[in-house]
Amino acid sequence: MLAFGRWYLRRKGWRMRGMLPTQFWRTLVVIWAPSPWQRRTMTWIFSTQLVELPSFEKDAAAKDIMNKAFSQGKTCVVACHGSKEELMVALNWAKTMDCKVCLAAWEDKRKFVHIHAPFKPSDFPDRDAHYMTRYFRYFTGRKK
Repeated sequence: MLAFGRWYLRRKGWRMRGMLPTQFWRTLVVIWAPSPWQRRTMTWIFSTQLVELPSFEKDAAAKDIMNKAFSQGKTCVVACHGSKEELMVALNWAKTMDCKVCLAAWEDKRKFVHIHAPFKPSDFPDRDAHYMTRYFRYFTGRKK
């Protein structure tokens, strides 16, 4: 599926910037993908199996799903709108589950899929959320 996903993106004129290592697990991927086809395609271009998490309101359910996925060596993914509240929840999940966070976004103007290097949440979630908000601001077009 990995080769198919990358072929599909190239065929549609999209390019990838950044890459995940092949042995990559125990990670929460936070994506900004405005179209449903982009969310589906995201599962094709990663080298591990992805488990999609429910919305940010279902905190307990998400942690159960993450626990099960991580025990099976899978990576978890959640779609966001780039708001600080959502990103704080994602950081809380990552800190609780002791996993890394990876940011990914689709840039429609230049047809790039950006995959940020994974990082461990620090002891300062406000600082991490501010950084993540600034990262997604470029793609969402928001000023603040």
